[in-house]
Amino acid sequence: LLMFHYLSHGITLILIFIGTKMLISGYYEIDAAVALGIIILILAGSIGLSIILPNGMASKVKSGSNLK
Repeated sequence: LLMFHYLSHGITLILIFIGTKMLISGYYEIDAAVALGIIILILAGSIGLSIILPNGMASKVKSGSNLK
């Protein structure tokens, strides 16, 4: 999992989407195929971003947020 360093962010977005889908299910119905497409898009995007951006870029972004 070290290679896919953005995968945790993608899984977080998927869980937020599923939770929102469950909350609004009484008011608005999202088709299962659309929901599956969104989940696959988020998952593929996070894996693709992990492959495109090298590990050094992710660590620079993370270390840049630390204020001293």
